[in-house]
Amino acid sequence: MLSLSAFSGVTLYYYFENNGIMRLTASESSLIVGTIPVVTLLAEMIAFKIRPRRPVMLGIVLSFVGVALIVMRSENASTSMSGYFFMLGAVLSWVAYGFMTKPLSGRYPMLTITFWQMVIGALGCMPFALAEQQSWTGFSTSVLLNATFLAVFGSAIGYWLYIIVLDELGPGRSSVFINLIPVVSVTASFVFLGERLSAMQVAGACLAIAGVYLASSGS
Repeated sequence: MLSLSAFSGVTLYYYFENNGIMRLTASESSLIVGTIPVVTLLAEMIAFKIRPRRPVMLGIVLSFVGVALIVMRSENASTSMSGYFFMLGAVLSWVAYGFMTKPLSGRYPMLTITFWQMVIGALGCMPFALAEQQSWTGFSTSVLLNATFLAVFGSAIGYWLYIIVLDELGPGRSSVFINLIPVVSVTASFVFLGERLSAMQVAGACLAIAGVYLASSGS
């Protein structure tokens, strides 16, 4: 189960997501990823006959609406059907990852789960990386530093914290925190890059935060 969770949540998820992002706009990709909590909730209801309380369901809906307002742009919608299928694969891979990882938290230490998922997931990525060998270029210091930052904070620490939340809240309620990613992104762009935020983005951030609060506090 540990190997399957690593293959699903690391190898498959990033394979599908990266290919989807290359074929769709950033807004479309963000919106599709924003459906992860909804799909997870539906999977819980079907597989385990769980009927979440209304605050949880309302919170998930609000967080998705918030994401939609944040990422709404004037970009033209893409016509790449393959892009939609890749992003759908990313959503399903992450949902499967959550359900497979939840039982592991009671059997192994959190750091052990994270370590082996990263190792196994990285090994699973090797065939895909080798297939793109012809497009490899020299790695600059900047690229290596960025890759190190993503590996440490975006992957290792991020997955470790997510597993802890997954153990406490379960797949459905923990997945809604994914919808805070656009909120953090637009806030960081405002603080560090000086980008202006529209009223719609501010409203979307407020809705997303309110939705996450409702979903995580509802029992």
